[in-house]
Amino acid sequence: MTAPAAATTAEVAPVPAPAPVPAPEPPAIGKTFECRRGAEFHVDPEETQVTIDGQLIGTADEWDGAGGGKEWIFPGPGDYTVKLSLAGFQTQWVRIRVTPSAKREFAKVNNELEESH
Repeated sequence: MTAPAAATTAEVAPVPAPAPVPAPEPPAIGKTFECRRGAEFHVDPEETQVTIDGQLIGTADEWDGAGGGKEWIFPGPGDYTVKLSLAGFQTQWVRIRVTPSAKREFAKVNNELEESH
């Protein structure tokens, strides 16, 4: 008859918690626009890339509400962070606040990007 194997308990060293990752610095918001529903992007140059809350939606020319351009419609009330960027130009950040109490149905984002030096 064989004796039962003795139960062994291995000691496990505690695993240190990962170091916290610092939150990225929020962008410097240049302007805040208010609207009830959507926005038009009248940005020079018109090839400027428009990114809303991290999602690239296309060029400013596609969303200028004129000459085939459409208005961007937001999914609902709230604050949206918009990045306006193009190689060779300084990136700009704006906030669009969608609220039922806004005076305009559509915000008209009129910006001109400055060339990088």
